[in-house]
Formats: sequence, structure tokens, C-alpha cells
Amino acid sequence: MPLNTAIVRDGELVQLRWGDFHRAAMIIAASVDSGQGPFRKNTAEAVLGDAGYGTTEKPVGISGRISFTLVTYPAMAATPMDSDGYVLTHDFVFGDCMDGEIFELKAGDRLIAYRS
Repeated sequence: MPLNTAIVRDGELVQLRWGDFHRAAMIIAASVDSGQGPFRKNTAEAVLGDAGYGTTEKPVGISGRISFTLVTYPAMAATPMDSDGYVLTHDFVFGDCMDGEIFELKAGDRLIAYRS
């Protein structure tokens, strides 16, 4: 079954060259923001630690290992993302530890992930 993912910001699709890093960031953000997800405690303190929600100067780092481990259908299904999406209430900034990409998710973004 194909995975459908999208981020809607201000009514427009965010254009990305999608990778597991982006999907992992969505899973982490939706889990922390909603309190529902694949982590034992889905709180900012438990999941993100000292990084908080991240800043462009100090993003929340996501390694290739974390992306590979986290981007699974069960992990996504544990979050409130679905075909209707989940709307974030916090800003998040993530950094890809493999290539240095900075990826920002903003309060009001609708995160969508579902299988079809």
C-alpha cells in the first residue's frame, strides 16, 4: 500500500524532495505536539530533551538510524496524522545529521500521512 504524505501550510502544499528524514520529523512533531505517538512518553522533554522544539541555530538532530527506525507504518499510525491530517500548535526545527538540511514545521501546518 502506498504511503501518502503531505504538509499543508497556509492552504498550500509544502514542496519537498521527500525522504525518511522529513517523515521522521513529521512523526516526532505530531507525537510531541499531540501527546500521542510511538514513544513511551510523547512529551517534548522525553522525546526532544535539551533540544526543546529546536531553533535554526540548534535544530533537533535526526540521524539516518533514527529515520530508518522511526519511519514505519505502526509508528505513523500511532500518531494522529491521517487523511484529515493533524494541525501543529508549536513550531519545530529539525536538522538532518546526514546532509545538514534544516527543516522547519510551523504552528498551523497540517501534517498528513496515511496508506491507501
